[in-house]
Amino acid sequence: MKILFSTIHSIDIDNNRIILREKENDIDDALSSILVRMNSEDALRDYEEESVNTTVVKHVLSIANAFSTKNITDDRFSELNHDIAIKLLSVEVEVEESNMKTHKKSVQRGTLVQALVFREESGKLEYYIAKLEHNEFYSEENFVRLIGFQSDKAKVYKSCKFKIDISETTPFIITAEVYVNNASKYWTDRFLELKEVNTDTVNTRKAFNSIDTTLTKILKTNYKADFQIIRNAFIGYLRTSRRDIEYSTMINEILDGYEGIKVPEQIITIFKEELMQLPKKAGFDPHFTAEPKAVKGRKYTTYKVNVGVELVLNKDGKIEDLENTISSVVEHGERYIKIKTNDIETFESFIRNIE
Repeated sequence: MKILFSTIHSIDIDNNRIILREKENDIDDALSSILVRMNSEDALRDYEEESVNTTVVKHVLSIANAFSTKNITDDRFSELNHDIAIKLLSVEVEVEESNMKTHKKSVQRGTLVQALVFREESGKLEYYIAKLEHNEFYSEENFVRLIGFQSDKAKVYKSCKFKIDISETTPFIITAEVYVNNASKYWTDRFLELKEVNTDTVNTRKAFNSIDTTLTKILKTNYKADFQIIRNAFIGYLRTSRRDIEYSTMINEILDGYEGIKVPEQIITIFKEELMQLPKKAGFDPHFTAEPKAVKGRKYTTYKVNVGVELVLNKDGKIEDLENTISSVVEHGERYIKIKTNDIETFESFIRNIE
């Protein structure tokens, strides 16, 4: 990774101004550390431009064009990305005013970092935009209170990496990878003006369908009881509410410590390893907000019980406490399905012995 040009702006929401900071001392090393950490985030999501005429996209493409035509200097780079910093300031001032009126919550204060990077191995340009948290600390030399960021500890609140192809006459954006540490939609919708490639609905559907396919492949044939319990757990996890999903956390919560009915521990390990590879294989984001209605699956699962008797599960979603609601038992050499019911009419319909 070779940093060609970079700028650092303080976004002063309180005084409605931006301040271009001088690049001094070890700033390039600090920026390199930050960019490496941006690339290592697990929750990156793919976006694409809504238009080439929006502020951020237009100026990023102008910078890429200036580079490809060898018409760029430090001053020109700062001039072109100045409007990007102004755009963020104007959006955050508006969001701040709105937030304070509705729920008294301030926009996170921070520093805007922008950098143009060339990847020699791919021949592609990358343009980084990141907002870093402000920290308050004291100078070791004279204990003067300072405000800034620490390259190895600063939190990246929000970021975007544009991948740009400059092999054509006119540079174009291949994709944009965005990270946000919360539900601040203004970063993508109002500042970057990008649209998500995978929406929450698409992510939820792809995640569940790929998990369900893997479940069927590995567990359904030989470990039917475990298949039903684990599948029910995933349905419940994704259908409960619109909540943030960290994919790897979901897998760990459901499978870590799972005591199988018949499935060996090594099979669960293999199953878990395959699940962890699904975001890349199936093309969904590892961090998304669950959209319960997107978990379609099969509307119901039918089991043959006896001649003229069928058992239907999962018609309306997750079965709470599945293990204690329905189970197989053997009494006097005969196999039975034991079902807990909270419906008095159903219970009374099958009374056979009066005690």
